[in-house]
Amino acid sequence: MLTHGVRLRPAAAGAFLGLPASELTGHFAPFKSQPPKVLPDPAMTHAADLIEDSAGAARMDSLTHAVNLSPRQFDRRFLAAVGIPPKAFARIIRFQALLSAYREEDYPRWADLAIRCGFYDQAHLANEFRQFAGVSPAQFFRHSSALALLMTNLSKTPARPKNYHQDQCDF
Repeated sequence: MLTHGVRLRPAAAGAFLGLPASELTGHFAPFKSQPPKVLPDPAMTHAADLIEDSAGAARMDSLTHAVNLSPRQFDRRFLAAVGIPPKAFARIIRFQALLSAYREEDYPRWADLAIRCGFYDQAHLANEFRQFAGVSPAQFFRHSSALALLMTNLSKTPARPKNYHQDQCDF
């Protein structure tokens, strides 16, 4: 059996598949290559970009102001466009930024890394890390498989102009 993977930019999956991305979250589905049904929601694309640009540190009130929506409307539209709530998306981006920062620089203390990556303190970093990785940061980075994870590009595709027909179909 041949398997293909498609990597869609945040806020592009729902537009590409013609249904709310939240209906796809946590599920596998057959995929047929086809042109996008509609263009991605530009406000939610902008919000996702702001979250990524801030490495997950963007405040939700700043995002709602940037896209000129009420908090409730913003949450609803972001969930439909991206598939997860904006706070959950920001936490994932912050976790990816943490892994990237750990790989790129030498931090003598976890507390320094926590502050660099937008966590309140070392305990906040450790708690979030356990939620995503299932183990403490020290346990995670002790294993050789963690090194393989760090060698992968967790920051998605390199920065380039966003041509959604091209970005939606990275085969």
